[in-house]
Amino acid sequence: MDSLRLPKASRLTYSIGIADKGDLESLVDRLGELEWDERKEIATRVFFARAGFRHCYFAKTPGGQPVYMQWLIYPDENEIIAKHFRSRFYPLKPNQIMLENAFTFPRFRGLGLLPNVSAELLTIARDQGYKTAVTYIQKNQIVSLNEFMNMNFKIRKIVREYKILGVTKRML
Repeated sequence: MDSLRLPKASRLTYSIGIADKGDLESLVDRLGELEWDERKEIATRVFFARAGFRHCYFAKTPGGQPVYMQWLIYPDENEIIAKHFRSRFYPLKPNQIMLENAFTFPRFRGLGLLPNVSAELLTIARDQGYKTAVTYIQKNQIVSLNEFMNMNFKIRKIVREYKILGVTKRML
């Protein structure tokens, strides 16, 4: 993470912090306001949080409106990976973190939140002594792939993915 290239500043003023229970509950309360695809995305993230991952970060406007969310996952959460996500993620090494489940709320897309919030989370992890980071990005997410490549991430492995009855599995 020492070679992290910082992105251009976001075009939106925001602050980040670890989500509290109320943040996730408010998302569930607002599901009816969202389009079908966004509802699915939010529901997926609520289930992810309920699996036990503790470090979900929200980016919010100065008025407190959520604009972006993403998890910073640490090696001490490998038990959760093994229990619930062993077919989706490799266990983390002791000096490694994972960024996962980024979501930009539709109204705020295109404002540079993905690279900026990701870079802030990577900086937090680096300042805590972590040396490497992994992320899993679907091959059709070209914008996300490019943003991470611009931050100096390298593609180390292409993992095949398939869905069965809406459940994603990866060929790890």
